[in-house]
Amino acid sequence: MIRDYPIKISNSKYIPPSSGIEQKLESLIVWYEKNRNEMHPVYLVCLFHFHFVSLHPFGDGNGCMCRILTNLILYKSDYPIFDIAYKTRQGYYRALESANLKKDEMSFISWFFTR
Repeated sequence: MIRDYPIKISNSKYIPPSSGIEQKLESLIVWYEKNRNEMHPVYLVCLFHFHFVSLHPFGDGNGCMCRILTNLILYKSDYPIFDIAYKTRQGYYRALESANLKKDEMSFISWFFTR
């Protein structure tokens, strides 16, 4: 169920939006559909992943759902799965945090492409 209440992500200064989540999620899906044949699949999935996880549309399970969707998109484009190894997990969280707080998705994109 899409949340309609504010949440706090543990160990993060970033606070996801608490209103209009359903519309933002629909916009993300429309954006994906519009761009899936126009953008390189890895760049597309990186942006989709960042915006989905930043939206944090559910009360729980956002990371798991995001990884499933990310890997589905990669699989459909004949790319290997995206796995965040335990040793790189903190870097992943830092990249998300930085990109969200600065409102600059390039911080996350840079991390994604250099890992």
